[in-house]
Amino acid sequence: MNNKVLVVNRAACSVSYNIPELHVERSFRPLGQTGDRMMISREELKALSYLHGGKILLDKYLMIEEADLQEELGITVEPEYTYTLEEIRELLTTGTEAQLEDCLNFAPAGVLDLLKREAIAMRLDSHKKRNLISEKLGINLEAMIKNDIIIKSSEQTTATEAPAATGRKAAPVKRKSTPVKK
Repeated sequence: MNNKVLVVNRAACSVSYNIPELHVERSFRPLGQTGDRMMISREELKALSYLHGGKILLDKYLMIEEADLQEELGITVEPEYTYTLEEIRELLTTGTEAQLEDCLNFAPAGVLDLLKREAIAMRLDSHKKRNLISEKLGINLEAMIKNDIIIKSSEQTTATEAPAATGRKAAPVKRKSTPVKK
């Protein structure tokens, strides 16, 4: 049995923890960025599960794929627990509304963060799915997508604007010299 297991941050945010007894401090970057996954010892994960808030991190934000360790740590595993970014994209594009609703009802918070982020990034075209996500997550996905479009277009506009002209159109007004009183 391998002592180290792969642990992945599946959230759209950073996840950190500190275990003083083991002199361990870890910080996972958001999913899709370098540092979103680490090989962690089973002992460290057990210690994390005993810390205040540690069980929540393991249940909702960090993903451990080894079933025996999930059971040992008492992690509630629904099928949505192991959804990857590709599976979330597939759910949003080709999945049924019933599958999406099950995901919204049973998935951990980290998966829901990714689902929301991907729906905005891909500008989800199904109004029924948009409404379902908005209703279940208590957000206004329509407004979030519109804001994302505005932000992206303003970034593109700023990047493509020509630099301001540096040449003058006219010579500056000449100042008359004032006589110095002696």
